[in-house]
Amino acid sequence: MVHVNASLEGKLPGMIGGVTLCTLSMPLSTFIASTKGGDSVLYTPWLAKFGKTPDQIDLAATVDLTQTLNFHEQAIEVPGVDAAALAGGFATVARSKKWPVTPKSIGPVSVLEIVDPATDAAGGLGTAYVFAKSDILYIVVTDDASLLINALSDLH
Repeated sequence: MVHVNASLEGKLPGMIGGVTLCTLSMPLSTFIASTKGGDSVLYTPWLAKFGKTPDQIDLAATVDLTQTLNFHEQAIEVPGVDAAALAGGFATVARSKKWPVTPKSIGPVSVLEIVDPATDAAGGLGTAYVFAKSDILYIVVTDDASLLINALSDLH
């Protein structure tokens, strides 16, 4: 496992729904190179709005390696950029790619529900719940409402 930003990893839960999660961190460029499609197509144009590249930004992720849960979460730290600009900019890029973006309130948190139409159509977890706090954009992906509320409450 890669651990380039322990501080950012510490912002994510180590357990959810009674399942211990695996946390890792890497340069965002490494994550983009490791996956095809999905939200990875949004990151470069989103960061360009702030004069940043994926090589300059870290991503931390937490996943259930037991595959008991349909859940994963990411935190992307963009130093010097405030929460409103992070979330608003991400939504703008998603909309430009024709991804539906819907503001929602879930538990104590106002989020953007962003749907990746290709992943959704293929039967994958295509809906992400996005919000920002300070200079970190959080992305929670799950189809379990109780896990979503739990994750968002912990991050809020």
